[in-house]
Amino acid sequence: MFIEGIAGYVDATTLEGVLSGVFVAAGAVALRYVFNRLWQRSLVADAALAIAAAHDAGLCIHPLGFGPRVEASGDIGGVSVRVRWEGGIRGERTIIWMDGSRQTAPLVRSAAGFHAALGSEE
Repeated sequence: MFIEGIAGYVDATTLEGVLSGVFVAAGAVALRYVFNRLWQRSLVADAALAIAAAHDAGLCIHPLGFGPRVEASGDIGGVSVRVRWEGGIRGERTIIWMDGSRQTAPLVRSAAGFHAALGSEE
């Protein structure tokens, strides 16, 4: 007996398997989004003074994206600077790029720590 149409190729077991996979994938994406947002809130709270110091120094604070990070960039005294406060599975840290060189440090939380990491005085 031959069944015409899509019913001949797809049975209930296949359909249930595909739908389960779609729901698992959607759940994983939602969980990742919530995880990253919680990290962003934590970083903003923990490094609020350093982020404010970056803004006061003339860096532009970027809108929060989908990753577990807060980022600022701009020029300070003619030097191109990008600062990223990151969280995630590897823990919290600060990454600073100044004129192409990269420096990784523990999370910079204070204005004094921000200026010390940049090598500037204020």
